[in-house]
Amino acid sequence: MLIDQWVLELRDTGLSPASCNRILSTLKVMLAEAVRLGLLPVNPASAVGKLKEEPKERGILTRDELKALFGPGALEHVWGGDLRHYACNLLAASAGLRLGECQGLQVQCVAEQHVHVVHGWNDRYGLQRPKWNSVRVVPIPALTSEALHALIDIGRWGEPEPHDLVFWGVERKKPLTNTAILRRFKSALRAIGLP
Repeated sequence: MLIDQWVLELRDTGLSPASCNRILSTLKVMLAEAVRLGLLPVNPASAVGKLKEEPKERGILTRDELKALFGPGALEHVWGGDLRHYACNLLAASAGLRLGECQGLQVQCVAEQHVHVVHGWNDRYGLQRPKWNSVRVVPIPALTSEALHALIDIGRWGEPEPHDLVFWGVERKKPLTNTAILRRFKSALRAIGLP
């Protein structure tokens, strides 16, 4: 009863049902361990149910929204002149690459009209084969090609080497982080008037 009330109080503080459920799950694990060690006779949280989660509806960007994000002048006005974030998001939008596949893209895999997807980036293990081992050649539009080649030409670490990552991070062998990419994408959406 007290745990039920505590979960509802958590929700009333403004936490999402998903966050409350994760906290409850952690408490259940802790209390189960106390039972296992003989510190409690039963787990008082075992009968407490989860809050109903209502995932936010997701949609896709309209043609006008895409034009606002990537059209003429967008690099400066929407992306603050940051070519890495602009090109990364343009590649994802125009070629359908996953975030990890963008992060794992190497200089040697960028051609004039396509990219060769042979790696994905995993924060724990680094470069790996793409999800489902889906190595493939993906055509890219001219605008995407121009942005990728302009980024490569910057040569953040000097003359670009074939194994260098296109979307470099603070270290030569590590890409921009998921957090940085998503934060900048959300900022760009706000810049074009999307919540």
